Amino acid sequence: MWLLRSALRNPISVVVIVIGVALCSILALLRMPIDIFPNLNLPVIYVAQPFGGMSPAQMEGYLVYYYEYHFLYITGIESVESKSIQNVGLLKLTFHPGTDMSQAMAQTGWLCRRARAFMPPGTVAPFIMRLTRQRSRWLFGLFSTTRASRKYKTWLSIASARCSPLCPASPLLPPLEEPRARLS
Repeated sequence: MWLLRSALRNPISVVVIVIGVALCSILALLRMPIDIFPNLNLPVIYVAQPFGGMSPAQMEGYLVYYYEYHFLYITGIESVESKSIQNVGLLKLTFHPGTDMSQAMAQTGWLCRRARAFMPPGTVAPFIMRLTRQRSRWLFGLFSTTRASRKYKTWLSIASARCSPLCPASPLLPPLEEPRARLS
């Protein structure tokens, strides 16, 4: 209540304080460094294991369990998080800061091959990814456009044309339909 009374008694002081706060916030915003792709240096590796026809419980029991068990032997591992959804098992490997990530990627690939020895026959190799600043720029440049009204088929053709040579046999991109010639 005392704040309201003092503001009503000194309205000019309140206006000066509000203008001062507004000017300070504008100066702070103008001097703040802005980077679209900040260097996060996140020591994180993602593993995605597809297997068609399995429920989340089956994915957890037949596939993800073995990965969780084997990934505990990677040097510098801090935590292993997993999520099983329909036909896909997703794992997030978090490492301690300062871990050599190239060595961690090599060990992850080796232990993925080792864990697949315990999995059902026909298990395909998992997708092992580490998203860094350079890769996020590459993905942004890969799918950037000036037209916001692109249709699904247009995006599908762009993704298939640009990603297919880089990511062979990706189940995430459906194959393009072949153009059909009309015979008359």
